[in-house]
Amino acid sequence: MLYKAFPIETEVIVDELGENLDEETTDNYFATIRFLQREGFIHYQKLHYSAFKGVVLTAKGLKILDTMADALADEKARGAVIREVIKLSV
Repeated sequence: MLYKAFPIETEVIVDELGENLDEETTDNYFATIRFLQREGFIHYQKLHYSAFKGVVLTAKGLKILDTMADALADEKARGAVIREVIKLSV
């Protein structure tokens, strides 16, 4: 979503990220967005209720996503990326 919109600022409404979100999932979405800003991957102007306003990727965030897109385009690298994602999720 942010990658396709770059460099246009967008609005991320947490309640619209999925259907029937429970409280734990909603809390995780909020925490993830705040974490991504603290680590310098995204920037947002403000949080208003369940909406993050003015969200945009930083140069750091864009570079990471470009690197992943390049790796996914390369069939040999694609397997390595998938294996790494699986390792991280376990």
